[in-house]
Amino acid sequence: MPYTEALAMRDYLAIAKKYNLVVDGLPSNLKAAHFYIQNNICYAGNEQKDNEFKAAVAEYKHLEMKGKKYSVIVPESVDAMIKEGMDMHHCIASYIDMVCRGAIVLLLRKTEAPDESLVSFEVDENGEFVQIKGKYDADIEQTEDDSENNEIIAFLLKWRKKKFEKG
Repeated sequence: MPYTEALAMRDYLAIAKKYNLVVDGLPSNLKAAHFYIQNNICYAGNEQKDNEFKAAVAEYKHLEMKGKKYSVIVPESVDAMIKEGMDMHHCIASYIDMVCRGAIVLLLRKTEAPDESLVSFEVDENGEFVQIKGKYDADIEQTEDDSENNEIIAFLLKWRKKKFEKG
């Protein structure tokens, strides 16, 4: 392993240890893993930012919805956003400032496993989907052959109708 990669690995594992994050000890793409961990810890331990974040998400707590198979939940804290980013291998924690300024970021979970990351998504103030992301930043879209994605999209459309459409 070249010297720079060894340093990147050392930093990656040190950050994970410092913030008690569960990471892949031998990531297949060290550069990407290092990038995600750096983005995702941007506000770790920042109490002021955490309080600001909690106040912002409290404004849209009413958007939560529990279904038989899936549930929409609000990320409760900066730490929840960091955990989501690490679990999903994407940069959702880089959205912390945007949430503090009014962006709406929500999490989709299987109702029976509310602590396990499944989908992260953003909607605008009218409930229109800005992005719907799975693990490794994969787009969640309706397809002809992926029944889980189709189930997820169907649930999110039902959620949007219930939470945003009048009448």
